[in-house]
Amino acid sequence: MITVYGSINLDIVSKMTRFPAAGETVLTPEAVPSPGGKGANQAVAAARAGGSVYMVGAVGADGLSIIPLDAFREAGVDTRGVAVLPRATTAIASVMVDAAGENRIVVASNANGLAPTLTGDHLAPGGVLLMQMEIPHQSNWDALTIAKKRGAKVILNLAPFGPVDPRFLSDIDILVMNEGEAAALASHIDLPVENPEGLARSLSALGPTTVITLGGEGYVCADEKRTLTGKALDVDIVDTTGAGDAFCGCLAAAIDGHAMELPEALQFAAAGASLACTRLGAQTAYATRDEIIARMAVA
Repeated sequence: MITVYGSINLDIVSKMTRFPAAGETVLTPEAVPSPGGKGANQAVAAARAGGSVYMVGAVGADGLSIIPLDAFREAGVDTRGVAVLPRATTAIASVMVDAAGENRIVVASNANGLAPTLTGDHLAPGGVLLMQMEIPHQSNWDALTIAKKRGAKVILNLAPFGPVDPRFLSDIDILVMNEGEAAALASHIDLPVENPEGLARSLSALGPTTVITLGGEGYVCADEKRTLTGKALDVDIVDTTGAGDAFCGCLAAAIDGHAMELPEALQFAAAGASLACTRLGAQTAYATRDEIIARMAVA
């Protein structure tokens, strides 16, 4: 089982011809509400990719939570770990997507800042714990300790970047970041900022298998024994929102229960992330396991 501990948002997605300059108002024909939040995105991506997923997080007891909670149910995510807080507001993200598919995102954390404490009951022995950085960071570090006691494999997506005490790195099994987040971590812990391959190797020497995603260029991964690289699929990009979350969710689904070895799991994750760019939105764009496998077969 995959336990996802993290954020749950209502996204308001606006398709723009261009992003506004400072002080400028730009009109767009419509803004579409959709489910979001890195935690929720990764949970749905993992479930659609074939994983058995249990979500732990928080929403407000308000109308804003209806869309994300319905999306969990549709994807088959177990929501018994989601706290509905009567005095909180569900997190809201304003997402602007330009004509090239690039995005700008502002998140009001709201209930995400009140995520419940992860306990051993939320984890399956030998399962996977998948976390991000959109809830209070100390909650993640406390969860890391619980996960190690339960024998769970921990995947941390260091997004958005936040400081990490180096002593926690050895307890993280797989650390996933984009290039900017990897450079920020290197600077934070006084490692030389190298090229992505060199940086992945340097970080992996501190404990975790390290994956640095490279957008359309794919990924580089290093562990104590080897360095792996892979390409993204050649797709027509509509919207890159949530592609990194798709990568993480698909990776968790691929390795849960030892379904795939690391090289194949990374290829599966990269394919899932690429397919997520072919549709508007985040969760609404995520591919099923069968779709990912079929696309990999013709890549």
